[in-house]
Amino acid sequence: MVFKTWEGQMNLQTFGAMDPRASTLNEVFSFSVERGEESLYRELEEASLSGERVNLHYVERYARLPWRGETTYFITRVERSGKAAAPETDRSPVAH
Repeated sequence: MVFKTWEGQMNLQTFGAMDPRASTLNEVFSFSVERGEESLYRELEEASLSGERVNLHYVERYARLPWRGETTYFITRVERSGKAAAPETDRSPVAH
């Protein structure tokens, strides 16, 4: 069986933590968008393509179900900052 789900990843830059090369460490937060939330998906896509910083609000489900998504984290709201990330930051949504 094949299930259509919307999945995403956000690169979270940690503040203060450094790797051996003295560059900041990055973590990846994987999330899902539930079926029926197409406007939320479009808003995330627009922010990703513009390089805009966002705050994501989410709920964490107890278990992962394949027809709902690949993660237990489901985005419920996006707060857009209106400010793009720093120019040296890679803005490609497929770079990671």
